[in-house]
Amino acid sequence: MPVVPLLESIYRHADDCMYRTIFEDATTAIALADAETGELRDINRAMERLVGWSRAELLGRPQWVLHPPSRDSRTSSPGCSRHRWAADGQVIEAQVLTRRGDVVDVEIKASSLQCNSRRLLVGFFSDITERRRQERELRHQAAHDSLTGLANRLLAEERTARLLALARGSDRCVAMLLIDLDRFKIVNDGLGHAVGDALLRDIGARLAAVARSGDTVARLGGDEFMIVMRDTHDEAATDFGNRLLETIKRPIRVGTHELTMTASLGIASYPKDGANFAEMYRNADAAMYGAKARGRNCLEHYSPEMNRRTADRLDLEGDLRRALERQELVLHYQPKVRLRDGRVVGAEALVRWSHPTRGMVSPMEFIPLAEETGLIVPIGQWVIESACAQIRDWVAAGLPEVAVAVNLSALQFQSRDLPRQIARALDANGLSARCLELEVTESVAMAAPEESIRVLAELKAVGVRIWLDDFGTGYSSLAYLKRFPIDGLKIDRSFVDSIATDPNDATIARMVIALARELKMQVVAEGVETWEQFSFLSRARCDAMQGYLFSESILAEDFARLLTQGRRLAVPAP
Repeated sequence: MPVVPLLESIYRHADDCMYRTIFEDATTAIALADAETGELRDINRAMERLVGWSRAELLGRPQWVLHPPSRDSRTSSPGCSRHRWAADGQVIEAQVLTRRGDVVDVEIKASSLQCNSRRLLVGFFSDITERRRQERELRHQAAHDSLTGLANRLLAEERTARLLALARGSDRCVAMLLIDLDRFKIVNDGLGHAVGDALLRDIGARLAAVARSGDTVARLGGDEFMIVMRDTHDEAATDFGNRLLETIKRPIRVGTHELTMTASLGIASYPKDGANFAEMYRNADAAMYGAKARGRNCLEHYSPEMNRRTADRLDLEGDLRRALERQELVLHYQPKVRLRDGRVVGAEALVRWSHPTRGMVSPMEFIPLAEETGLIVPIGQWVIESACAQIRDWVAAGLPEVAVAVNLSALQFQSRDLPRQIARALDANGLSARCLELEVTESVAMAAPEESIRVLAELKAVGVRIWLDDFGTGYSSLAYLKRFPIDGLKIDRSFVDSIATDPNDATIARMVIALARELKMQVVAEGVETWEQFSFLSRARCDAMQGYLFSESILAEDFARLLTQGRRLAVPAP
């Protein structure tokens, strides 16, 4: 029997126990109310279980007591409607309030029946709490990043569009900040995706913590984040961007790893840098790559000439991909000179690119590009193999044996195959390990120091000597420095430039030299160009130097000629 006729039969045969039992035992929660007064006339047991109220407690009370009050009395939302079940065949979604104060999502199928000249409203209630929860979860997943819980690109685009619509026709500004973590791939590939994911969650939480209420913080994918700020001019965006860089730079502990990350940040502003999300994103991205080109760990505002630089960068990337196969790369060698006697004791191999139409491309231009694109890995392998082959040729020509140092890129350093590559290059050329030295920058070693200790130990097992390059510019901890299996430190040229005139740089240089001696390491100063610098380093008992005071980087044949002639640095008399 259909439900509504059944209910009519119940009320026409109120004394018939069979009809009453069917109503009471129905699995669907049912409530009946007077169509005129709205008073509840009956509920069944399923309804009692749903709301926690007994039939006796609800009879005679208005139907809307079952529903939570409306949050806005000006609307006709379900919580304030006196006749919410009035229309026959109506299906609505609403909420009911339980005796304990809990709110349950329900679907109500509305109907009515005529009984003894009285019209009754009928509501058939279905609990849809789980369905609503799943729907909310799906909506959240569609608009949020699953790893960090931040907004995703879709939601960021929607919110940006709303902000821009509000800003049009007014003097209000919108700022878009695009944040890309520097060298995140080293951590993700070297320490595993679990560590990388934990790092991204921490960075996301930091960005959300410093952002203003109402601004959108999003993760666009990978290690790229975005913050869209309302009512923000360039100066305020710059101040906030610098705060973000400092926030990101704070050390992060993930399990046993203490990591230090930096970021490159690009800023585009409405209305001058774009009228919609796509234009602002494109220009913020160009500014972010400008920050990377400037050395990372900094921010850049978009400027129109960046588009030209971006197009030029894409052309250069295509050329760089073909540079190895076209044999356009060449090694130059910068002599390493011992300070006490001016003798050449080694060299640093530096890769140079002779472009067929651009001429010599600056390493400051193509090395960052190679790192960003991953091309630095095959280039780095080529440098190791070419340096070993050149040492073999020098030895075969009867030249004095000197050690050649090669720089390891961040991506090379985290490669599991690096020790085997080096061993193969040495064996293929019949060289002993003392002929090759490796240089690792301080920032790369300290990005994941515990993992660096393992990698450095594997490299030392091959027999090569290892130097910590650019020392003083990163975030070294002495606790880690003494655990690194390294042979020496290289003082960065930024300190050497003014050691003869700046007391602070002089003090730092002295401290690095003293530290190296205490740790039984050697120390080399880079960028020595004046006799004043040479004199200072000699008095401080620095072991060796590189720089234009003796020689710029030179081709292999010129370095061979230098060794043949036995040329030394002619130290002037005191």
